[in-house]
Amino acid sequence: LNGSTLVGVFLGQRATGGYSVKVTGASVSGGTLTVAVQVRAPAAGSFTTQAITSPWAIVRVPGSFSSVNVVDETGQPLRATGSGTNR
Repeated sequence: LNGSTLVGVFLGQRATGGYSVKVTGASVSGGTLTVAVQVRAPAAGSFTTQAITSPWAIVRVPGSFSSVNVVDETGQPLRATGSGTNR
């Protein structure tokens, strides 16, 4: 990766379409990388595809970091679900 770090954000399985995740920014403090993401869900009552989806985003960030935090648009940590890990 030539001195870069790959960061993957996975929302997990959803029962319909209309969900998305988009990386909107990144910042570094000490050895910690903080990645900001925008998560979208379909509005109540909206028409969506009836298919299982698994939204994700992967970004390449220059540098090497001791830890990575993922936060939402308000700066709150993105909640981990399932068997995955936050690092």
